[in-house]
Amino acid sequence: MPQAQTSSSLGQIKLPSKLKYIVLDILKPHRPNILKFAEELAYLHKTYSVNLKVIAVDEKTESVEIMIEGEELDYEKIEATISKLGGSVHSIDEVSVGPKIIYSKKLR
Repeated sequence: MPQAQTSSSLGQIKLPSKLKYIVLDILKPHRPNILKFAEELAYLHKTYSVNLKVIAVDEKTESVEIMIEGEELDYEKIEATISKLGGSVHSIDEVSVGPKIIYSKKLR
């Protein structure tokens, strides 16, 4: 089955076009705050729901886990918005593709 190809700053990442859920680890400056980050990502599409969780804080930056759920997530737009807000994607930690989302149990 052919899949859409997407490139990113993480290299030539190929993410399927039916992406419904993604978890990203990002590094961002303190400003804008996570509320502004979440709002900007949610505005990308009317079906996007966004959760952000601050994992670590240092003098100038924050490590943040971003969870986005929606219909046919557009990874390139998501990554571009994160970059526009001064952040960078460190890793794609989880994805869900297909007719329903299967959530993993995280141990922290």
